[in-house]
Amino acid sequence: VSPRNEGCFRQVSKWLKKCLSDHQYGQCKSESLRGQFYVPDRLIKVPAREDDAILLDLSRGNNGKLGTALPTYAALSYCWGNAQGLTTTCATLHERSVGIPWHSLPETFKDALVLCRALGIEYLWVDSLCIIQDDENDWLYQSGYMHKIYGHAIIVIAADAASDSNGGCFIRRSGTSIFKSTAKGATESPTVLVQRRVSHNLRFYPPSILDGDRWPLSMRAWALQERLLATRIVHFTADEIIWECSEGIFCECKLMDTVPQRSLRRSYTSAVSAQSTDKRAASWCEIVQIYTSKLLTRDTDRLPAILGLAKRFEDHNMGSYMAGIWTEYLLKMMSWQSIGFGTMAHRRPSDYTAPTWSWASVVGPVAWDIIDGAISENIQIDNSKY
Repeated sequence: VSPRNEGCFRQVSKWLKKCLSDHQYGQCKSESLRGQFYVPDRLIKVPAREDDAILLDLSRGNNGKLGTALPTYAALSYCWGNAQGLTTTCATLHERSVGIPWHSLPETFKDALVLCRALGIEYLWVDSLCIIQDDENDWLYQSGYMHKIYGHAIIVIAADAASDSNGGCFIRRSGTSIFKSTAKGATESPTVLVQRRVSHNLRFYPPSILDGDRWPLSMRAWALQERLLATRIVHFTADEIIWECSEGIFCECKLMDTVPQRSLRRSYTSAVSAQSTDKRAASWCEIVQIYTSKLLTRDTDRLPAILGLAKRFEDHNMGSYMAGIWTEYLLKMMSWQSIGFGTMAHRRPSDYTAPTWSWASVVGPVAWDIIDGAISENIQIDNSKY
């Protein structure tokens, strides 16, 4: 059974409307609802049917194409994978603005556009199409605005179960069957959907099936940032659709609606609004610990793929942000240690990424001693003579 059906679309629409209208948690209010507006430089116009999509390049004074109202757009979070994906380059930018044939779009892009159309969302942001991939200046500029691009999207669509852009969002669910029920004397045979019980790993705390490395997307470093930056995100997994916002995590089977939650996302939203600078600094280190266990295709993305989160954490009491470390906590944050082993054993990047005192100078998991919500003060400096 595929989730590409009206029932699933209605469920996502219901979650979205409830989040926009009822959720009281401050972080569920997107930036635009707080009076702060941002429109990405490029957006894909959602076609009215399965027809050519058009890339609008707003960086070149084409804002009139949007009309008078600010656009409502979704952003896509997905794995690029090893497949040859569809991209925008300097040579194809004009071609993309004329039209992108529907048949040429990867399945994940098509599914995201179909969902946008069902939800009444006008535009979609996809990194491979909305960033000029062979223009280094454009890539660096756009990657510095991830906190705005994902934060201002009305919803982020996450293709969690797909290992590349051809995998799609609406993956056929295994262990699911549909059959006609017949009862003696009945005039109709209703359709019954039967699905095996979805494991939510409730023996572990936190009981969030989104934390960890269960799905291909959850193993990617860029995706971690996209998930945390999103105001609200809908996950398409191989078992069910899951909604995540600052109010909580909600799933189709409704089990997650009824259990206590302390997910990574809720910890993050609590940290960025914390008054205690020490807590913010410790939370930054905790996120970096998780982030460094994720995978990157390019070693040089080590710092760019977390820059959006750094901009969210920015606080003058933490000092300046330098190579992944906050200067007011320089000594403490330089006390990181590599904890990689086996296939995750640490190594030096293939190209320069950061000074050797930064955690970003190695590839692999790192950790700090964090005690009672603060970075350990137990630091000893040896060989301090110059």
